Amino acid sequence: MSKATVFSMLLALLFSTMPAFGEYILDDAVSNRVPQGRALTGEVRSGRDIYSVADPAVVVITLTYKGPELRGQNGGVILSPGQFLGHGSGFFVKENGYILTNNHVVDTSSFGKVASYIAFTVITKDGKRLTPQIVKKDEGLDLALLKVEGGPFPSLFVGNAANLKVGDPLYIIGTPIRLEFNHSLTTGIVSGFNRTKGWIQTTAILHGGNSGGPVLDSRGQVVGVAVAVAKKQAKEKALVEGRLVDYITSQQAYGISYIIPINHAANLLRLMY
Repeated sequence: MSKATVFSMLLALLFSTMPAFGEYILDDAVSNRVPQGRALTGEVRSGRDIYSVADPAVVVITLTYKGPELRGQNGGVILSPGQFLGHGSGFFVKENGYILTNNHVVDTSSFGKVASYIAFTVITKDGKRLTPQIVKKDEGLDLALLKVEGGPFPSLFVGNAANLKVGDPLYIIGTPIRLEFNHSLTTGIVSGFNRTKGWIQTTAILHGGNSGGPVLDSRGQVVGVAVAVAKKQAKEKALVEGRLVDYITSQQAYGISYIIPINHAANLLRLMY
């Protein structure tokens, strides 16, 4: 066999295995599905149906200061006991209390010396207030797995983001900006793929507080986690003001939003029992 023939065969093999335009290849496969999760499997459903099934499994995660009163150099109060500092979103991935969210929602490193005084509370759709245990955090992927006691809780079915194509509809549930906007639904489509980070680009508008919320496909299965990443400077400024505000960097700069593919959470989901 000539070198030219071998080279031609290698080229054919290379291009036959390359993804088509708009197709996304994920390194991790979701091997641990959640059989008891709620999902509208089968045919494509309306946004109304998807929201009605998924919303009960979505939670709000709040941050509260539990330490002593802190005053600035001018004597003004910076932080007081019980002060609300911010919030994010999350969702149940198993009926026995496992919750998936963003790492930066439960990351207290930006609070410096007062980090140990920050307390988290999970607020369910029906108003229960629960104290979560952080099972595992992955700073690189910006994902975290939490656990609360009680249940059974309504949970969502974990799908496969590798099946997404440009133009597919997406449904995102969360609590943007303020608590009064809790359990809001925003919609968009897959508009592209960030191959550097492995994130999915979407036209859906995400704001601070949406972080950690579920991203669902047209069958009501979770295909991603909403992410609104704060600039370090923005977090530091918000802390001086006594409030953690979650800015979305990409939204501010370009009007582009991203979601983390649910496949990236495979290793975290394997920790559930």
